[in-house]
Amino acid sequence: MVELCQKYHWHYLFRIAGQHTCQRRLAEGVSGTSLAVSQLVQKPGKRFRGSVRLWQGESIDTELSICWEEAEEEALCVISDRTAGKRRIAEYRLRWRVESTFQDSKSRRWDWEKCHVRALERVNLLLLVLFLLLWWLAHLAAGCLHHGKRDRYD
Repeated sequence: MVELCQKYHWHYLFRIAGQHTCQRRLAEGVSGTSLAVSQLVQKPGKRFRGSVRLWQGESIDTELSICWEEAEEEALCVISDRTAGKRRIAEYRLRWRVESTFQDSKSRRWDWEKCHVRALERVNLLLLVLFLLLWWLAHLAAGCLHHGKRDRYD
């Protein structure tokens, strides 16, 4: 996927597993020690950012950002072609808002895959209703947050 992004001159930001192997890149080049990404941040409350050579098959020179929040079970590890750091982690976390919407529309009670509607005009109508409902729920949630009632939204 990284190679595809590079081919089209797109920026990339991907989550990776802690089992991926890397070598830290220093000013004078790649250090000789290879280790699992998870070894760079071994306990909650710690962070890592830096240039690495990463591989799980083919090697990639990339920027690695790792953040292990106190409340999380494991560290969040992301790679990007842009400078590593808190900003990359924050950008990646924005993705979860979109992921939650996808999960809501698919498996969390909407069960879109289980719908038996097959006529195109009815599918279009059902999609319109579904996304109007999602919009309304988001509107209600934003109102709860704005008025300090987040506990009702959660």
